[in-house]
Amino acid sequence: MSGALPEQCCSILPSTGELIVIKRGERGYYRSEWNTDSREENKNIADFTNSRMGITPAQLEAMICGSMCGWDVPGAQPQFYLDRASKEKSVAITGHIKHPVLSTYFPVKGNLHTYRIMGADAYYIDFSSMPKMMMEERLGYTYHPNLVTGELMIPVSYQQGQNGSYTLYLGNGSFRHTTEQYKGYTMMASVSMEDREIAVGFHSQDSHQYAVWDWQPNHKPNPAHTSFTECAEAMKCFETHVTMLYALHRHLRRETHKQKDSTGRER
Repeated sequence: MSGALPEQCCSILPSTGELIVIKRGERGYYRSEWNTDSREENKNIADFTNSRMGITPAQLEAMICGSMCGWDVPGAQPQFYLDRASKEKSVAITGHIKHPVLSTYFPVKGNLHTYRIMGADAYYIDFSSMPKMMMEERLGYTYHPNLVTGELMIPVSYQQGQNGSYTLYLGNGSFRHTTEQYKGYTMMASVSMEDREIAVGFHSQDSHQYAVWDWQPNHKPNPAHTSFTECAEAMKCFETHVTMLYALHRHLRRETHKQKDSTGRER
């Protein structure tokens, strides 16, 4: 998932352009056996490898920060960079979005947002724009929206046709193949946030086909989950739950930092 750190990633040294490997939880770096004499070629290898591993720009920056400054600093978390993204523009679009694996396209309508994250453009659509049929398809895919400045967004790339229609492709870290279920509900989407995971699920055989629930890692889901008959209601509950929890976590982090600053001044 895009909010977690990968086991490892590739990058280049700013000073020499040497291709390196960074491992989660370890300080420093390892020299890559794929290193070449060309900075540009090394950059292409790093970008290609990270893309194949589904590593997002925010995850890459967090890994670099952790390897240099330690893994307990705020910059060693991908969310740190998503919280500081700046929205450049939003464009209303209609078109289709491709299935993660199959050559299947689903109609999509909404807004395409351009954000600036660590000096690079990143493209997103609102999570609420995800096609209902795509979310409910029974091939075992769970979607993982990013929390970009507190808004639920799906990372995408796109092509625009001559007729103005858009074709969207899901970005790195936005989905995974899983058949995880809870009380017969197949997970459609989930967001991990520190010690919690919020999910929305679909049950084709239940009178209340949709449910929203949350749990802590290594604990059972809360049995008092909320169920719905309409997809739109479940998605609204899911988004509201996630954004409220996000706001709470941000408030708690700010209070913690204030206390640390106060302690530092007193000393």
